Amino acid sequence: MLKSDVNRREFLTTAAYGVSATWLGSNFTRPVWAMPGLDKKFSAADLITLGSTGIKTSRLAMGTGTVGVGHHSHQTALGLKGLSDLLLNGYDKGLRFFDAADSYGSHPHVAEALKHVERDKVTVLTKSWARDPDGMRADIERFRKELGTEYIDVLLMHCLTEGDWTERYKGVMEVLSEAKQKGIIRAHGCSCHSIEALRAAAESPWVEVDLARINPTGVNQLAMHRGIDWFRRNVITKVPFPHPGMMRDVYPGFLQLHGFMSMNLDRHIEAHHNLFLHLVKGDGDSAQKHREFYDEYLAVMDLAAEFYLQTVDTVFIRHALPKGEMMHRSRRVDPAAIRRVALMTVEGENDDISSVGQTEAAHALCVNIPDEDKVHYLQPSVGHYGVFNGSRFRAEIAPRIADFVLSRNGTRAVRTPPLKIAAQH
Repeated sequence: MLKSDVNRREFLTTAAYGVSATWLGSNFTRPVWAMPGLDKKFSAADLITLGSTGIKTSRLAMGTGTVGVGHHSHQTALGLKGLSDLLLNGYDKGLRFFDAADSYGSHPHVAEALKHVERDKVTVLTKSWARDPDGMRADIERFRKELGTEYIDVLLMHCLTEGDWTERYKGVMEVLSEAKQKGIIRAHGCSCHSIEALRAAAESPWVEVDLARINPTGVNQLAMHRGIDWFRRNVITKVPFPHPGMMRDVYPGFLQLHGFMSMNLDRHIEAHHNLFLHLVKGDGDSAQKHREFYDEYLAVMDLAAEFYLQTVDTVFIRHALPKGEMMHRSRRVDPAAIRRVALMTVEGENDDISSVGQTEAAHALCVNIPDEDKVHYLQPSVGHYGVFNGSRFRAEIAPRIADFVLSRNGTRAVRTPPLKIAAQH
């Protein structure tokens, strides 16, 4: 979870997506964070079966790990009684799924809540960082004591990032399988913190429950941690006299530039150091390329405060589109209504603003576009800016976009707007 304002660090169903997290069972026929057709009303307290585990629980889980690290989280900061009461309040509202983890330090709080409810009416999930069999065995016994329960419903391997984790940690997986056979745990799985680990989980029949993230960046974490009021107070200012638009609220360009450059300060320092070396060597061509790049990179403009704040709130804080809550002129935006257009998405391997997987998620949201009309391309060795500018964009990305458009030009008799708006429910 969040270690600082700008460091890196969510799917039962889309209703549980908040904080970019969703719980999913491994045997879903389509990605669970794809928006379902809303032909009926969903409730957080709906009783659902978690994948193929046979575990019946509420659609929404009660989390205990916001900024959860070092055996502490925002929820555990409420104290033993405070968090226990919060869990019990959710229980009274029909939420029967408690999500804990060793790193959150929330086991004692969940244990306190369990004293006041029937154990078989609650699903308890927790997570272990153990990476060796002995460590996992020790954690299982310790967790049962800390939670005050004979069995744990779901136990996950926490924060996996390796693409080969199913081979690397096979011994740990065997310990969890053995614990399930003995009835000590009811289901096992993993918590994935990289797209590589998630792909491995999707291919593994061992995984019964997966806690997955769509690769949040420091930008995502900052937005969720601070909240919209912080942005309104700290980054919005007035256009000064005598400039056009005087006294209009804006997110000023110089703050944007400061943010962009500080995220990759070492690269910019190295680039300017290389500029100096080019000039010393008389390499005018390389120096000119540097100047041309920075002439454009540094050309930022103010953003209207209304646009900026709405974007931060809708996209980065509330995650309204994948949750089915994004509205346009009082009508819900439904990507599932898009049927007759093709979809291509492009991502940069080193993008630290819209990281790998976040744009590709559009394919899962647009569930009614045929697979043959969907293309995703991951461009190696480019960051956020390189996705839409620079030599690799011109040589590798732009030709692919052109081929995609031309290959589908004229294949449909009826043209469809790029976004459909569903009737309000």
